[in-house]
Amino acid sequence: MENQPSFRQKLARLFNLLFILLLAILVLISIIFARVLNTEVYHSSQEKLNGLSSNVRQSFNDVESLAQTVLHNNTIITDLPKTAQIPMQTTETYHLRQEMQREVNTARLNIPNIKDVYLLNNKNENQAGYIFDSGDIGAGWSVSEIKRALAQQPNRQGRWFFSPNLTSAFYAQTVFDAPKLNRQPLGLLIIVADTSFIQSEIRHTQVFNRDDYFVMRYQHQLYTTETDGGPFKHFLKTHRYLADQTKQDYQIQKIQNQNYYFLQSQNETFGFYYFIHNRQILTRVIQFEAVLFILMILILSMIYFAMRRNLNDLVAPIQNLAQLMGTSKSADDLAKLKSTVAQTPYLTNQDEVGVLYRSFDRLIINMDELVVKNYQAKILTREMELKSLQAQIDPHFLYNTLDSINMLALSKGDQEISEMVTNLALLFRQRVKTNQTFATVATELKLVDAYIKIQTIRFGQRLAFSKTVAPDTLQLKMPSLMIQPLIENSMKYALSQMAETTKIQLIIQKEKQYLVIQVIDNGPGFKTVAAQSGGSTHVGLANIKQRLARLYNDQAQLTIDSTAYQATKVQISIPLVPQNKGKDVT
Repeated sequence: MENQPSFRQKLARLFNLLFILLLAILVLISIIFARVLNTEVYHSSQEKLNGLSSNVRQSFNDVESLAQTVLHNNTIITDLPKTAQIPMQTTETYHLRQEMQREVNTARLNIPNIKDVYLLNNKNENQAGYIFDSGDIGAGWSVSEIKRALAQQPNRQGRWFFSPNLTSAFYAQTVFDAPKLNRQPLGLLIIVADTSFIQSEIRHTQVFNRDDYFVMRYQHQLYTTETDGGPFKHFLKTHRYLADQTKQDYQIQKIQNQNYYFLQSQNETFGFYYFIHNRQILTRVIQFEAVLFILMILILSMIYFAMRRNLNDLVAPIQNLAQLMGTSKSADDLAKLKSTVAQTPYLTNQDEVGVLYRSFDRLIINMDELVVKNYQAKILTREMELKSLQAQIDPHFLYNTLDSINMLALSKGDQEISEMVTNLALLFRQRVKTNQTFATVATELKLVDAYIKIQTIRFGQRLAFSKTVAPDTLQLKMPSLMIQPLIENSMKYALSQMAETTKIQLIIQKEKQYLVIQVIDNGPGFKTVAAQSGGSTHVGLANIKQRLARLYNDQAQLTIDSTAYQATKVQISIPLVPQNKGKDVT
């Protein structure tokens, strides 16, 4: 047989396992701490860039608000179609242009980042602004191209037009005859924006440097302020960051073998993406992780050597105790073992080892006493068997004795004897309760279960017992000590006369206003006349019949149906409401 590992080896394995676990925990803590540091850096940068995104978005909103103000100006809506009906170089046209220019100047007052505002009639004649080329408004867009693009907008909304590198941008929207509600186009409004404010806002964040990139999304198109921003546009398209237009997140991404803090802030209209290459922050995080790793190795090394050095101090008392236990082979060694334990230096320790040795010392004393008690218990058991065959036995004395036998069996690890004694005690306790005339079906079943467990241990496979009990009968009242005698009757007159397995079945159910109890066995049966006459061969059944008559008069019945070696059924029918509850039937 292969040698089992010693306690020292097992404890060493445990220490090694704890060491590995501690190492894993420290590594996890360092990773978490580093991530927290990164997260703090991310949050600080994102707060600044969210502010940048908010400012850029607000500037765009201001331009769109200016467009709405101009489009709903009554003077402009009235004068703009007139300019298309008269020659352009007339005095009337001049006055109309002056009025519309005045309204536009008033509307754009205090709105920053506006270069110019163009107001075109249906002839593409500019009625506001000072520089206008219909072939190239800006960002490479002509008037005809702008109109075609606006025609594709849902609900005829306005839209932005940006150059690829964000050097120029303008907002355009069709002017409609809103007061007349006929939605006829009157002209075109173009607001040219100063996009240099984007670079200004980026510089004010103090987050960007020359290696960082800014990308803006508008209607699924990407724009960047840098000429070499193509890889970053490709990254956004291939990684589907444009799909979730409400997401705000930050993480580290690798683009062209470079690590970037990637931050985004977007909604349904605009998306702003920032790629920040901040080597100083990354270097600080790496340095912190290196210092933390070295410190972790030093701490773990100290812990490991301390654990190995104190292992002997921890194992020696346990090994000594194991040797002491191994010297005890029989009851004759108890006196010598008791003397040896009393002299060990660990007995006075105030730690757990001392508690263990003192407990072992008490165990030896108890074992010595138990040997004497065991001998005395055997004598007492024989005396009890003799006295039980004589006169009546004091119930309390009997219970105490059974409890002593139970404790003795448990101390020896004999669960079968303990279970048998416990059930026997339950049977005696129910037998001597002469002051209880009635009991619940559930209580009676406990008595039956105890009796069956004893007989099962006694007869083994020769006995096959089963029961079928309707749940609604468990709390019903019935005369006490009535079911168990029926089972005992079958055991006595069936099992004792059969070599094969005796099958006993208990059935309890309600039928109309009666509680019906049936005990069925496959024994040799008996003569119905003798049983019903109360003959000496079935005293238990005769007693049950007399008790039923005293309690219920003729309301209750005991019937017998017997077919030898097939089915012998004894049935009791009890009314659900007893007739003579006050009578003592014991």
